[in-house]
Amino acid sequence: YTFYINEDGKVREKEYELPDGYIECEYLESTGTQYINTGIYGINTIRFQIDFKVIDTSKFAQNGKNNTNSGNNRVNIGKANSGAWYWGFGDENITKDIADTNRHKMGIDIPNLKYWVDDTVYTKSSYTHSNNNPRLIYLFAVNSKSSIQDYSYEKLYSSQIYESGILVRNFIPCLDSNGIPCMYDTVSKQTFYNSGTGTFKYELK
Repeated sequence: YTFYINEDGKVREKEYELPDGYIECEYLESTGTQYINTGIYGINTIRFQIDFKVIDTSKFAQNGKNNTNSGNNRVNIGKANSGAWYWGFGDENITKDIADTNRHKMGIDIPNLKYWVDDTVYTKSSYTHSNNNPRLIYLFAVNSKSSIQDYSYEKLYSSQIYESGILVRNFIPCLDSNGIPCMYDTVSKQTFYNSGTGTFKYELK
């Protein structure tokens, strides 16, 4: 699973351009009250992946659930109470390896029944997933029921979301022309700002 736009391994920097006046960042860092609404629902055609480093392993999750918080509608990447990395979609979840503060690439691929962290891929044999009342996937936070359940403390270097195998979000951390930290999506050509409170930290690339 590559984190470039194309599956042929081309370097990311040659595959997109930021708007005039934007400055690319190495990452955006959340401090506990910031999040990005991706505008994409956690349905059963989703492949969702992140390149990240956790700052506090007790506070980490990226999530899209349904209004009733049913497991059948789960789309989740995060840390379980057991202290391990946690993935969930459909009617079950798995936990693997102890969570740490190293940089990782992690994701889920619901149509192909796969989870992964770096080069290790796990496969589910089957699942049940309902698309009724899906929740929007947030970066840096858990979108559960009608409110945010929890926030993350992490550095996010990039994130991609695919629907039915088609790239629909390719988030690049940057500063807009006014110097405001944001995520620019090279697919929709839209800028996504903090929907929470406070301000993202960042490091210029």
